[in-house]
Amino acid sequence: MDGMSIISFPDKLPDLASGKIVNGIESENSWMTEVQCALRAENEDWEDAYYLSHECRKEHVPFSSAHEHGSSNIFMADRPHEFLTFSKNGRFYELASTEAAINKAILDGHDPIEVPAGHVFPAKSLSEWRSSVICPPAPVERQELSQLVNDLNTGAASIRELFLWTSFKIMGGTTYELCTPCRYLNFANTAKQSERYLQPISGQVLIPLGNVMVSGYIAIAMHESGEQIIEFAAPRYSNLFAHLAQIPGYTQEERRVLLQLGSVVPAYGKNFDYVVTAEGQGAIYRYGET
Repeated sequence: MDGMSIISFPDKLPDLASGKIVNGIESENSWMTEVQCALRAENEDWEDAYYLSHECRKEHVPFSSAHEHGSSNIFMADRPHEFLTFSKNGRFYELASTEAAINKAILDGHDPIEVPAGHVFPAKSLSEWRSSVICPPAPVERQELSQLVNDLNTGAASIRELFLWTSFKIMGGTTYELCTPCRYLNFANTAKQSERYLQPISGQVLIPLGNVMVSGYIAIAMHESGEQIIEFAAPRYSNLFAHLAQIPGYTQEERRVLLQLGSVVPAYGKNFDYVVTAEGQGAIYRYGET
């Protein structure tokens, strides 16, 4: 971590256990979600941070006075992609989350950014929506790795009480601080091996790629020696037909047809295969008593 400005584990972090985001605060219809992730740059306060909302589907609200189309159904079958948003300083942003599309026009207004072997799609600001984040700082307690391994093996630890914190830098950029619930936690089965480690994987989280904000997953391998590995996996949209042509099992003629289709009909599909390694440190924590 040479050259990285280290953010030490703090005494307080945004209260993800009871925090909330209220969207549409200036509209006829509003909605509330939990906070999946809080992310701040090292020179920002948490009140100026990014707060990630929760996945949902596009929907009508038939009983709202703002509903203009007279539909009696809820889910928008003609817009079948997930709906994922985040907020910063009251502004509302939408992330591209569809599974596939023709050409690189993934959702209205998302402009593709080229990355190796594909594209990522940054968030777009929706000026007609406003948000309110209620997620004040709360006391936190860092969990010691060896004791938490013991508690996980005996069943004394609950996954809903565990959260992940990290201070990191990607590709030599800005240092960020992130916190998110532990959705999934690997740990050493001490009845079967002598190594002691933890490996949380959480998503969705916000991932800053230069000036582009995307969503994806974070994983941190933590060893009792103190060694850690931090990786992010972001969705990358690549040519579906060209991708299929690289998979074993197709004949030479089938590969030729797939490549030809890819050049004529550039259909793009999403895979979480854009993996970036970050330098930094991470910890698992609980929220303490106020």
